[in-house]
Amino acid sequence: MHILLFIYHFLTILGCWFLHFRSPESLEKGVLALGKAWSELLPLSDEELGIDPEFTRPGIIAQLEKFKKEVEDVESYENCKPFKWTT
Repeated sequence: MHILLFIYHFLTILGCWFLHFRSPESLEKGVLALGKAWSELLPLSDEELGIDPEFTRPGIIAQLEKFKKEVEDVESYENCKPFKWTT
């Protein structure tokens, strides 16, 4: 889970992270892979993940919602599949 948080943090720090992808297809592939990883991880319990249920899980979910909105706002991503991190 720590690696996913790092990847998310790294991407969002680069205000123009989406420009690093060479094509909408590669952007879509990366976004879908990130969503798949989170959708496989988040069904695990807080105890299994070793996270705080009061702050950490809600914080992760809020950041994923923010990322989803950022992806939807990327003009070159408009015809791609949506970022989906829930099962």
